[in-house]
Amino acid sequence: MNTVDGPVEMTIPPGTQPNTILTLEDHGVPRLGNPVSRGDHLLTILVEIPTRITPEERELLEKLAKIRGDRTGKGGLEGFLGGLFRG
Repeated sequence: MNTVDGPVEMTIPPGTQPNTILTLEDHGVPRLGNPVSRGDHLLTILVEIPTRITPEERELLEKLAKIRGDRTGKGGLEGFLGGLFRG
């Protein structure tokens, strides 16, 4: 990810939910009156869910739902992955 000083590598923990705010401490802009001290760089995690999927992708997601024990009947996959299976 890009910061004011250039690219920085960051690992997003598994299971991080949409709209979670992660902090890169001391990677923000210099503080007013104290150029040695830096602020934090805040990141908001945004997740994009596709509106259309291929038949192969749907099959793989159904397998994942079964492995997790989620319902795969009518409306079950929509609960599993939001509105991914509309249309």
